[in-house]
Amino acid sequence: MPGSHSDTYAESFHRSFFADWQESRPTLPHEALMFAERRSRQKLSSSHPDSQLDAIGCLPMILPFVLLSASANEKRAVSAAVEFGEAHPSSPQSARCTARRLSRALKMLDRLGCLSELHPQSREVTMNIYLFAVSSEERLRVHQSAVNHLGLACYTRGALSSMFYLAHQFHDDPRGGILANTNCGGENCNRGAALGALLGAGAAHRGAGRPRRSGRMS
Repeated sequence: MPGSHSDTYAESFHRSFFADWQESRPTLPHEALMFAERRSRQKLSSSHPDSQLDAIGCLPMILPFVLLSASANEKRAVSAAVEFGEAHPSSPQSARCTARRLSRALKMLDRLGCLSELHPQSREVTMNIYLFAVSSEERLRVHQSAVNHLGLACYTRGALSSMFYLAHQFHDDPRGGILANTNCGGENCNRGAALGALLGAGAAHRGAGRPRRSGRMS
């Protein structure tokens, strides 16, 4: 909850950006923009891209573009999101995947389409999990084990797999999905933002509304 702790968090690409910014420290709007554009071209054309930038942190930034393009066709919505969220040479692939799923969730073209994105071993977990009661400690441990196996860290491949796993498991329970994401630990901040967008889009179409707590998203 806001104000409940003093933790701060900065993605690797944030730290990298300001480390480079220290050299010339551009502060005027046009100078900062020129610096950012020049730096982006250099980073994306590098023969040895920084693996720290291939992270799920780029995905929350694309969400507004998908939402703004909700009435447009899927290709246009995805293209706008991918262009904005390119922080690493491999970023477009993950951004395209997430943007496509969110666009489809907004139009309810599929059941979030998440099962097709799951790792084969996580599909086995989706079958075994129904042996345990909903909201039970046993089922939570299965979720934690699955996310731990698929990817706890911020690196895109694992984090995206974990996010799609949770989206599939909680496609009809946004609050449960958000809480499970938190309780699974790891890089649950940006993973939670992308997950919340998917689950929220589905809930809106079902007329279920968004879970709130004290006037805020819980």
